[in-house]
Amino acid sequence: MNLTSNDLAATTIKVVLAAGLTYSVYTDVRWGKIFNKVTFPLILTGFFLNTLFRGVAGSLTSVEGFGAAIGLALLLTLVAGPGLGGGDIKLIAAIGTLCGPEFVLWTCLFTALAGSIIFLIPLIRRRILIYTVRNFAGNVCRKYLLHLPVDVAEGSRSGKQPFSVAILAGVILAFVKLATP
Repeated sequence: MNLTSNDLAATTIKVVLAAGLTYSVYTDVRWGKIFNKVTFPLILTGFFLNTLFRGVAGSLTSVEGFGAAIGLALLLTLVAGPGLGGGDIKLIAAIGTLCGPEFVLWTCLFTALAGSIIFLIPLIRRRILIYTVRNFAGNVCRKYLLHLPVDVAEGSRSGKQPFSVAILAGVILAFVKLATP
């Protein structure tokens, strides 16, 4: 499916995606959670809409998008570490079922890049980048060398950041990338 077109199928999927992402970013920023009551209906809606508009080929696109999303989300945990929660993974899976494997691939790539930049800006502005890098290195040593349990925000002055903001940026950049020839 060409999500950059303005036909009924693409427009419907874009509206559902925009609504789900907006609400997910809001809840993640406000409460630090992306709720299952949002992600599971988005996943089911992706299967339903793609099947409705494209039949069996649409169902296959949703299954491929879901599978690619889960695999890519697990790879994103290498970038985000334990900061990438279950809600973030389910949101990426919903994007995959709605938009297909190619779109979710670009979304994950741009999410990783945007997340790196989005999370560096406050650290630089608050002048705690070097402290954070030192703290991160200490946490890595405690976890992998000493085999001690470590909380992702342990010793952090900036706390946990909502990753859904980076996912939103990744979706926007994926649309821009796929819209340009």
